[in-house]
Amino acid sequence: MRIELMDSKNLKSTTALFKRHLFSQDKTVTLVLKAHLILETIVESILDEVFPVKESLVKSKRFNFNQKVELCYSLNGFNEQAYNVIKALNNIRNSCAHELKEHLRVVDLSPLASALGKDLSKEALSQIEGMEDSDGSRTIYASFLLSASLGIFSAWLDIAKGEIK
Repeated sequence: MRIELMDSKNLKSTTALFKRHLFSQDKTVTLVLKAHLILETIVESILDEVFPVKESLVKSKRFNFNQKVELCYSLNGFNEQAYNVIKALNNIRNSCAHELKEHLRVVDLSPLASALGKDLSKEALSQIEGMEDSDGSRTIYASFLLSASLGIFSAWLDIAKGEIK
């Protein structure tokens, strides 16, 4: 049976769905996916510092993200709060990657805000106080939380490299 792509009954709806998600003005999902990639790079770098080997085992395809996180945490590459932050961000990332979300709402990011702690959570909310729920306000909120998360892990990398005592 040969399938003719141009004759597909679902082609128009599939193309419309693709365009809606690809050209969405909301950047929250993209921000989460990119932050997760950056975080994985930082975790790999921390592992390289706390578990140096001639050839990096963690950059080989033998470990998935969760295994890298668990190994890094078990080697004291970061503390429990950072562990909770990375787990929250990973859950949000998985939701973005495995569900077709057009955008993330403030409530979708609340596990990450909680993991970051009351002070940073309040500060993140203050960034959008008085703003209506829109692409812009969600992007500001997500950017703040993700920047704080990456900042925490950058500090742990500095500690692993001996740059901060």
